[in-house]
Amino acid sequence: MANEKIWLKSYPPGAPTTIDPSRHASLKEMIEESFAAFPDRIAYEQMGRKITYREVDELSRAFGAWLQADAALQH
Repeated sequence: MANEKIWLKSYPPGAPTTIDPSRHASLKEMIEESFAAFPDRIAYEQMGRKITYREVDELSRAFGAWLQADAALQH
């Protein structure tokens, strides 16, 4: 029971249950591929609010821009 992956019950039909880490050079590459492949699919849902992959991409880019410009953080 300790290794039960209860979150798999909420996966839509056809969604992979594992990820091949050797398929991507970085987490950034994996995320960007998901943004491009599934822009209109729901990426996140919490308390009745749904956000698509496109919205996550837009919001994360805006947050990154804010961190660099307004918070003066550089990569």
